Amino acid sequence: YGDMDREISAATRAHVHTVDINLAFLYGDMDREFYLSPPTGVSWGVDAAGRPLVRRVLKALYGFRQSPRLFHDHASRVFGAFGLEPTLADPCLFVLHKGDVTLYVGMYVDDFIIVSTDLVLLDSFKAHLGRHFEYKNPGPLCGREFLGIRVDVDRDRGFVHLSGDRYIRDLPARHDMSDAKPVGTPRTSDKTGSLAAAATSVAHRNVAVSEILGGLNWASITARPDITTAVSQLASDVARSVAPRVVDVENAKRALRYLAGGLQKAPGLGLHYTREGHATIADALTPEVYADSDHAQDVSRRSRSGVVIYLCGAPVYWRSALQKSIALHSTSAEIVALSDGVKKLLWIIGLLGELGHPVQSSVYVHEDSKPAIGAVQVQRLSARMRHIDVRHLWLRELEARKIIHLEHCNSKLNRADFFTKTLTRDQQLYH
Repeated sequence: YGDMDREISAATRAHVHTVDINLAFLYGDMDREFYLSPPTGVSWGVDAAGRPLVRRVLKALYGFRQSPRLFHDHASRVFGAFGLEPTLADPCLFVLHKGDVTLYVGMYVDDFIIVSTDLVLLDSFKAHLGRHFEYKNPGPLCGREFLGIRVDVDRDRGFVHLSGDRYIRDLPARHDMSDAKPVGTPRTSDKTGSLAAAATSVAHRNVAVSEILGGLNWASITARPDITTAVSQLASDVARSVAPRVVDVENAKRALRYLAGGLQKAPGLGLHYTREGHATIADALTPEVYADSDHAQDVSRRSRSGVVIYLCGAPVYWRSALQKSIALHSTSAEIVALSDGVKKLLWIIGLLGELGHPVQSSVYVHEDSKPAIGAVQVQRLSARMRHIDVRHLWLRELEARKIIHLEHCNSKLNRADFFTKTLTRDQQLYH
């Protein structure tokens, strides 16, 4: 469910609490017979026939593959006893509608985030949890971290701010780059770099590029969408190589230097969801989509799709990824990006409806390619466009049903452009 509960908190000025379940997996009951033999040198005795005794496992132990699922099943039954039901869009997000108030509970393994407009209902649920689990109760989620993300909430002004300063500060330190010189962009904007990199020598094996990449990826999917394109490009480069190359190491370290520089110039940089500027809750929770593509600029000649979806004035979903097949022309690439963005939009619309905030108007989908918009909207196709008719006819149907409204925007105003290519420092600041 991403940050959806936090967007709703910003729009409705709800209370946000968290709990951390102690030894969570041990609450799950094994759903099949499973036995353990004693470790070497240890005996649990023998039976009447002289055979060594084993012990049956009754609880889901840490390390078992099924333990997360068994704990989820147990927690779901506890939630159900309080009246909460899992959403169809995400089985880890639960909702209870009770008159004019609503309770939301999101699960992330053993960490629960609880959101409600009614503090009495929220406290009642926490008391219910206390009868079934032992848990740490940090209280309101404001000015502290949850899953490594700092969350600041102002209910009176109706905003939620997410940032990852501590995580980002520790990331360069883990790779001995605390004193590295900051840079203004996460990756160089030289378009020939990826082509020239094919002949670059292999990097030193002691440089853990994959470890750096994993750390960067977590930062990019939580609170720093500005490095998403650079991380995706680096992941594609590493995946194509038998071993990390010098250019891959340089790009990974540059992204770390960019994050370190951002901490110095703009501490607390992150995502700011706010009710301000929206006339109603429904207005604040109406998505806005931007889609774009960069045609055939990758060494593989596959185009890169960029999609970003806004709620409450900030991104709730963003993605930069190479398309799965080679687009024959730029219009095809743009329609693929549009389709990818609208598919995610439909999921968000469905989830918002389950959470009690149905989208009541057409969602604006911004695209800077007039040929792509025209291919979706016109009734007759040219011969060179017929190979993509299924994908764009689907978009045409959604627009006819007034679920989406395709809107042309200037390329400079297309926020998805940020997720298709490496931008210069000035272009980044513009977006």
